Amino acid sequence: MKKGPAGNYARAVLASVDDPAQFEQELEVIQKAFVSNPEILSFYESPLFSKDQKKEILSKALSGKLSTAAESLLNILVDKKRERFLSSILEDIRSINDETLGRVRAELFVAAELDESSRTALVERAKEIVSSHRRHFGLTREGSLDVKVEYRVKKDIVAGVVLKVGDYLMDATLRTYLRNWKERVYTRKIDPSLGWSKA
Repeated sequence: MKKGPAGNYARAVLASVDDPAQFEQELEVIQKAFVSNPEILSFYESPLFSKDQKKEILSKALSGKLSTAAESLLNILVDKKRERFLSSILEDIRSINDETLGRVRAELFVAAELDESSRTALVERAKEIVSSHRRHFGLTREGSLDVKVEYRVKKDIVAGVVLKVGDYLMDATLRTYLRNWKERVYTRKIDPSLGWSKA
């Protein structure tokens, strides 16, 4: 987790809410709304509008959609002129909740889009692999893990998958398999009596 104002806000607000995971989801909804409506984000971050104008518009737009804590955070950032910290605060909240709730975020890269059934099966298998091979991915937490898998298509993968957790990954692509096979062939010693390579 990052140090600084964003981290301080994240720790303070999580200490004040009853359900940290639910609060995180609320901020994610806000962030997605800002991403899908750039004009709203521009308004929220713009220095051309007064604090009262921003609060009024936000109150009308988000009335009944957010908890008091989430709405208060937005207003505090407006008061402190730190609206641009929202994405960093959400990032730190995710980090804190991941550690507290035993969550692990994994990225699953595939060569091409799959049908829903295949995709679901592959994601579930990825979760099993991370949980059962946690040491391989640099995870030291004991007990159950709540693995969140983000599925992505990466077209430079010829075939196979890449599973990434933080700085650790499992590369099960055809390209890596062939490269490893080639290196293995070249590093074997030749058995003169047979004319074939010997492990």
